[in-house]
Amino acid sequence: MEKDKQQREGIDISSFAQEMGIKIPVFVSPVLWRTYIEPEEAISVGQTKNGRIWDMLMKLKDYIMGRVLVDSETIHFSVHFVINGNLTMVFLKATFHKDAIGKNAIFIKLPDEEIKEIAIG
Repeated sequence: MEKDKQQREGIDISSFAQEMGIKIPVFVSPVLWRTYIEPEEAISVGQTKNGRIWDMLMKLKDYIMGRVLVDSETIHFSVHFVINGNLTMVFLKATFHKDAIGKNAIFIKLPDEEIKEIAIG
């Protein structure tokens, strides 16, 4: 049941974000998770799942802190992941959302992903 919920809503990485001082919930899309965060081959070449999450959040936080945002709802940024033994730049999109009760959240996904409806918490 929890796995079905994650496939619809996204994977909650808020505990990592809180360690970095990001105070609102952060989710990643299931496609981003399966494609770039979770692949087991990354572990054998020195990049762990937690390391990938940390790198992604650091890049996002650096972008938020260091730039004036034109569109306050969407941030485009990039991060390097080891893919098949090669350091690869991956472009990502972070969007800011409010749920039905006004709770804020950040949702990170691949640029071509469209998330129609996000249920938070």
